[in-house]
Formats: sequence, structure tokens, C-alpha cells
Amino acid sequence: PQGYYWEPRWSPDGQFIATPTARDLILLTPVQGGPPREFRVPGWGGFNSLEWLASGKGFVMSAEERPGKLSSSHQI
Repeated sequence: PQGYYWEPRWSPDGQFIATPTARDLILLTPVQGGPPREFRVPGWGGFNSLEWLASGKGFVMSAEERPGKLSSSHQI
């Protein structure tokens, strides 16, 4: 569906799996167990792609800043 991107991404250190689940939400799930942490980007229209930075301290993504707007690249 529009606004959703389902492919999970492993962190470079193998400790977390990042899964974009909704328009403005990425779940960071610890591989060793425990509850996922929520990472929100309020107001975004949806993710088109997501990759971890090599440092594991953020993401590079293509996303709509607002629903219906053209996608652009972002580093967070």
C-alpha cells in the first residue's frame, strides 16, 4: 500500500533490524530479544527506501515529506 515500505534492514553491527512499518514509523528491533524501539519522523508521507549509515548511527532514505509530495532523499 502507499506509504508503506516493508523490507527490513540489518544494522551494520548486526545488533538491530530496522523495519519501516507505517508512514512515519521505523521499528528498531534488537536481535538478542526485547521490545522494539520506535523511531518516528512525524508528518512524513511514507518511506520508499531505507538503508543504515555505515556507522550504524542513522539512516539514508527516500521518503515523501508529506503525503502526495514527490520523494526526496534524507539522512537522519
